[in-house]
Amino acid sequence: MNNHVVHFEVSGHNGEQLRAFYQAAFGWTAQKVPGPADHGIVDAAQAGISGGIGSSPDGSSHVTFYVQVDELEAMIHKVVSLGGRVALPPTPVGAHARIAHVLDPEGHRIGLSQAVN
Repeated sequence: MNNHVVHFEVSGHNGEQLRAFYQAAFGWTAQKVPGPADHGIVDAAQAGISGGIGSSPDGSSHVTFYVQVDELEAMIHKVVSLGGRVALPPTPVGAHARIAHVLDPEGHRIGLSQAVN
Protein backbone atom coordinates (compact mmCIF):
# COMPACT_ATOMS: atom_id res chain seq x y z
CA MET A 1 0.00 0.00 0.00
CA ASN A 2 1.31 3.45 -0.91
CA ASN A 3 -0.11 6.18 1.34
CA HIS A 4 3.31 7.52 2.40
CA VAL A 5 3.93 11.21 3.06
CA VAL A 6 6.05 12.20 0.06
CA HIS A 7 6.13 16.02 -0.01
CA PHE A 8 5.31 19.07 2.07
CA GLU A 9 4.37 22.58 1.10
CA VAL A 10 4.49 25.82 3.06
CA SER A 11 2.53 28.60 1.34
CA GLY A 12 1.72 32.14 2.36
CA HIS A 13 1.59 35.78 1.37
CA ASN A 14 5.34 36.26 0.84
CA GLY A 15 7.23 33.26 -0.53
CA GLU A 16 10.62 34.97 -0.42
CA GLN A 17 10.19 35.81 3.26
CA LEU A 18 9.02 32.27 4.05
CA ARG A 19 12.01 30.74 2.27
CA ALA A 20 14.34 33.06 4.19
CA PHE A 21 12.70 32.06 7.48
CA TYR A 22 13.04 28.31 6.85
CA GLN A 23 16.64 28.75 5.69
CA ALA A 24 17.53 30.72 8.84
CA ALA A 25 15.60 28.42 11.18
CA PHE A 26 16.49 25.01 9.75
CA GLY A 27 19.21 25.56 7.13
CA TRP A 28 16.91 24.53 4.25
CA THR A 29 17.65 26.14 0.90
CA ALA A 30 14.89 26.24 -1.69
CA GLN A 31 15.79 26.27 -5.37
CA LYS A 32 13.43 28.64 -7.21
CA VAL A 33 11.15 26.88 -9.67
CA PRO A 34 11.30 28.42 -13.17
CA GLY A 35 8.14 30.23 -14.20
CA PRO A 36 5.75 32.80 -12.83
CA ALA A 37 4.91 31.01 -9.55
CA ASP A 38 6.79 32.21 -6.47
CA HIS A 39 7.79 28.73 -5.37
CA GLY A 40 11.02 26.99 -4.38
CA ILE A 41 11.81 23.31 -3.84
CA VAL A 42 13.64 22.00 -0.76
CA ASP A 43 15.67 18.86 -1.49
CA ALA A 44 14.74 15.76 0.52
CA ALA A 45 18.34 15.42 1.75
CA GLN A 46 17.83 18.64 3.75
CA ALA A 47 14.37 18.03 5.20
CA GLY A 48 13.76 14.26 5.16
CA ILE A 49 11.27 14.55 2.28
CA SER A 50 11.16 17.05 -0.56
CA GLY A 51 9.12 20.17 -0.07
CA GLY A 52 8.11 23.48 -1.52
CA ILE A 53 8.07 26.96 0.02
CA GLY A 54 6.43 29.91 -1.70
CA SER A 55 3.50 32.20 -2.23
CA SER A 56 0.05 30.66 -2.56
CA PRO A 57 -2.02 31.50 -5.65
CA ASP A 58 -4.97 32.65 -3.53
CA GLY A 59 -2.89 34.46 -0.88
CA SER A 60 -3.81 32.04 1.91
CA SER A 61 -1.29 30.76 4.44
CA HIS A 62 -1.12 27.03 5.06
CA VAL A 63 1.09 24.01 5.49
CA THR A 64 0.22 20.96 3.43
CA PHE A 65 1.66 17.47 3.48
CA TYR A 66 1.17 15.22 0.47
CA VAL A 67 0.25 11.54 0.67
CA GLN A 68 1.14 9.32 -2.29
CA VAL A 69 -1.96 7.32 -3.29
CA ASP A 70 -2.59 4.65 -5.89
CA GLU A 71 -5.90 6.08 -7.17
CA LEU A 72 -6.64 9.78 -6.69
CA GLU A 73 -10.39 9.70 -7.34
CA ALA A 74 -10.93 6.69 -5.05
CA MET A 75 -9.11 8.43 -2.19
CA ILE A 76 -11.07 11.65 -2.73
CA HIS A 77 -14.30 9.63 -2.58
CA LYS A 78 -13.14 7.96 0.65
CA VAL A 79 -12.18 11.29 2.26
CA VAL A 80 -15.54 12.84 1.35
CA SER A 81 -17.40 9.77 2.69
CA LEU A 82 -15.56 10.28 6.00
CA GLY A 83 -16.69 13.90 6.33
CA GLY A 84 -13.90 15.65 4.41
CA ARG A 85 -14.23 18.09 1.51
CA VAL A 86 -12.43 18.71 -1.78
CA ALA A 87 -10.38 21.92 -1.83
CA LEU A 88 -8.56 21.36 -5.15
CA PRO A 89 -9.85 18.85 -7.69
CA PRO A 90 -7.42 16.51 -9.48
CA THR A 91 -4.84 18.65 -11.26
CA PRO A 92 -1.91 17.59 -13.47
CA VAL A 93 1.55 18.55 -12.23
CA GLY A 94 4.01 18.08 -15.04
CA ALA A 95 3.88 14.90 -17.07
CA HIS A 96 4.27 12.41 -14.23
CA ALA A 97 1.88 13.34 -11.43
CA ARG A 98 -1.58 14.55 -10.51
CA ILE A 99 -2.46 16.19 -7.21
CA ALA A 100 -5.62 17.11 -5.33
CA HIS A 101 -6.23 18.86 -2.00
CA VAL A 102 -8.82 17.69 0.47
CA LEU A 103 -9.84 19.08 3.84
CA ASP A 104 -10.31 16.87 6.87
CA PRO A 105 -13.51 17.31 8.94
CA GLU A 106 -11.87 20.21 10.85
CA GLY A 107 -10.58 21.94 7.72
CA HIS A 108 -6.92 20.83 7.74
CA ARG A 109 -5.54 20.66 4.20
CA ILE A 110 -4.12 17.35 2.96
CA GLY A 111 -2.45 17.00 -0.42
CA LEU A 112 -2.91 13.80 -2.38
CA SER A 113 -0.45 12.80 -5.10
CA GLN A 114 -0.77 10.11 -7.76
CA ALA A 115 2.08 9.12 -10.06
CA VAL A 116 1.14 9.00 -13.72
CA ASN A 117 3.13 6.77 -16.07
